[in-house]
Amino acid sequence: MIIPEKNNTQNGLTLVEVLAALVILGIVFVGIMTVFPQMTLFNEKTGTKLDTMNLARQEMNTLTSTKYTESELSIIDTNTQKYVLDNTKIALNFKEKLNSSDSSNSYSVTLGTPTTEYDIYVVTKADSPLNYKLLFFKNAELTGAITLYKIILQVESDESSSKSETYGYIEVKKEAILLE
Repeated sequence: MIIPEKNNTQNGLTLVEVLAALVILGIVFVGIMTVFPQMTLFNEKTGTKLDTMNLARQEMNTLTSTKYTESELSIIDTNTQKYVLDNTKIALNFKEKLNSSDSSNSYSVTLGTPTTEYDIYVVTKADSPLNYKLLFFKNAELTGAITLYKIILQVESDESSSKSETYGYIEVKKEAILLE
């Protein structure tokens, strides 16, 4: 008689194999979990950036929707004795429009350090974390019946140091201005 051999196939996992699988899964899980706080921080920064970007676009629309005439914005430059664009009036007009929905008058407009290319005005509000910086380019981009001056509006947030900027053009209509 022939004795059949026993089939020695195993159908289970050993304890060592289970522990090795748990260690590998643990390492992968820890690696994935470190991504979530970074994603949350990135989402917060992106949200703040989008808020300031939309605010910059909205305020730029406020600035560019106003049409100015040369006589409204012209002053005499003491060095050249020629009429030049008075950006202070635009900055003050911007401040007034910002202030129109607010009953308090806590906005201030200060002249930053001008460069050879542009003038800088900073519009701040005492209780707001946002600062507006207006950069007016001194040279016109387009001259004719309507002169276009490029303006850059930067919105800076103190709390997250987020900065957004947009640009547009201020329209200034020509009028007969007599130079003496």
